[in-house]
Amino acid sequence: MNGVDLSKKYLSILFVLSSIMGILFVVLFYNSNLGLNYFIYSCIFTAIIFFFIKDRKNFNKKVFITLSIIVLLLSSIYFRSTFELFRSFNFFIVPALLAYIAYASLGTNNKNPISDILSQLFYPIGKIDKYIKKGINLLTIKTKLNNNSKMMGIIIGILLCIVLVIIILPLMASADIVFGYFINDLLSCTANLSLFDSTFQIILALAAASYFFAFIYYIFSEKKPSSINEWNADIVKNKNVINYTLIETVCKTILIVLNILYLLFSIVQFNYLFLKNTASLPVDFTYSQYARSGFFEMLTLTIINFIIIMAVRYATYKNNKNNFIKVLLSLITFANYIMIASAFYRMFLYESTYGYTRLRLLVYLFLILESVLMILVLYGVWNMKFKVIYNGIIVIGIFYLILNFVNIDGYIVKKNIDRYYDTGKIDIFYLCRDLSDDALPQLERLIDDKNLEIRIEVKERFNNAFNSYKWQEYNISKSNSNKFYKKYAPTQN
Repeated sequence: MNGVDLSKKYLSILFVLSSIMGILFVVLFYNSNLGLNYFIYSCIFTAIIFFFIKDRKNFNKKVFITLSIIVLLLSSIYFRSTFELFRSFNFFIVPALLAYIAYASLGTNNKNPISDILSQLFYPIGKIDKYIKKGINLLTIKTKLNNNSKMMGIIIGILLCIVLVIIILPLMASADIVFGYFINDLLSCTANLSLFDSTFQIILALAAASYFFAFIYYIFSEKKPSSINEWNADIVKNKNVINYTLIETVCKTILIVLNILYLLFSIVQFNYLFLKNTASLPVDFTYSQYARSGFFEMLTLTIINFIIIMAVRYATYKNNKNNFIKVLLSLITFANYIMIASAFYRMFLYESTYGYTRLRLLVYLFLILESVLMILVLYGVWNMKFKVIYNGIIVIGIFYLILNFVNIDGYIVKKNIDRYYDTGKIDIFYLCRDLSDDALPQLERLIDDKNLEIRIEVKERFNNAFNSYKWQEYNISKSNSNKFYKKYAPTQN
């Protein structure tokens, strides 16, 4: 990108602007839904990019203006409309365009824009310490911090832990209402809530400022990989690119903090969920209320843990003998199994009360798949040569292939009818109106049910079961549905 390092003057300006962007991020987005704030932040973000690249060699003003207009038009959806589909897409498209705008405006030899976008979005995450270093230099503090990899690693690790805890802790509080109760009680006892809230906003502002600083700084990097593969090769071959002592220290710090947090969380799970220690439940909490909530949040936590384990494994694979990190990763893996078991048990209790649906069954299936994948992950933690992703894709492929031959809707109906015979409760409208023809063989069990409403609904489903098709379109499920139609249609009675 014809880049040269930023001068000290521009670095200072970038530091100030980054600080402003961090503050604006909190002011515009903290405790606020997306609306005009997204558009305003996108406008300012684009303007600052323009400020830093407008005097660069080969700057193409027309390209920049064109992409900027597209960015602003897309971001305007948040104050123009509430159509969720486009709002969801634009939430990712706008940052991607902002990541690509400098490449396109200055020109690049890389013919793969996806590589440019991904490297611009994710590479700066590893450079957010530059904001901290610049702030220290501006304050003229004499320190050996920059030369002390372990100390810097601990500081970066703590900062990243704060970000992770900010993400994970609310999920934990939602996944387990008793744990959430204790967290809220702890905060109310140890600190003023407004003080905690202010601290959180400061941390959020620093995180946003650090990322923005690294984002712009990366644009001016003198040597930039032309592709993701080349970037990965640099990480592997060039010892000057990555300080492995720093990386390992950051990972250890994060893993230690997370393991402590998950240990506390696991204690609550065992005590209140699995051992059913209802006597010590907080006031106004019932076991049924507690146990039948939070499974989707728990599921999200397991996915986040999976990503963390794989990220740390990838970042530390250079040192295969670092058993301490392997132990910490193994502990998080075991904690993940506890969360998987918790999510499974919570879903079981919820499903036992309200019945099976496609979504609830898919949650079961996903948890089973994740349990198998975590075995591969655990093995991969101790055998760095093991290709976790490759073998994981094979397992997922086999699992998906097997599911293709399972009658999902038929199983859902079967389990709901079994539950109906035990409890007298059934959502017959869901079974008859929302499921496919695969469900008809099981629905036949209710054709002569003593409940008139159920009989009417089932017969209506069979009356609408006829499918006309050419021989080229033959389908076993459709063929079976026609048999039920002929058997139960009014003209046949």
